[in-house]
Amino acid sequence: MTVAPAHRRAPTISDVAARAGVSTATVSKVINARHGVAESTALRVRRAIEGMGYEPSLAARRLRGGQTRVVGVLFAELDAWAGEVLKGVSSAAEGSGYGLLAFSGGRGPGASGWEHRALTMLGETLIDGAILLASGQEAIPGYLPVVAVALPQPRDALGRPADVGRGAPSTEPRALGAAALAQLLTLIADDGEDGGEPARRRP
Repeated sequence: MTVAPAHRRAPTISDVAARAGVSTATVSKVINARHGVAESTALRVRRAIEGMGYEPSLAARRLRGGQTRVVGVLFAELDAWAGEVLKGVSSAAEGSGYGLLAFSGGRGPGASGWEHRALTMLGETLIDGAILLASGQEAIPGYLPVVAVALPQPRDALGRPADVGRGAPSTEPRALGAAALAQLLTLIADDGEDGGEPARRRP
């Protein structure tokens, strides 16, 4: 195991602007490929970004009304079945231009209603849409594209899928994960085009 403590803070958009000798608004225009910046200035900004290793925060992108290009996979517990679904999502995401954020939030005291809390927290700042592995989806917020995947039944006394976890895992959850991602990316694209209320689907 390698431990790497942080020695300095990550560069900010203000740091990039200072190095390039421009305003933060100009840096923002370059990052978002907007018009109104001379090519020589844009080149100077891009060199500053590359030299400093600057990456715009996902929250900042979201606040500007843009996409984060990240989708969430949310589950109560990363058991064998959820792990296989996640593998399917990950394989399907290759080449899509989207990154994945896996989030576990349904264990322990006060876990009831975790789906709504997690979707609200992540949807406002970090993700463009979510694949939700949960049995109850009645509290899903309507402003975020979501594909709900029902938990397999039956489950054992510990809440784990009774037919997954012993021996070689089934490939079916992986196909389910791939199908869920395909539907979610369609929802995200549709939401970006019409600006209407995001739909919710089951794969």
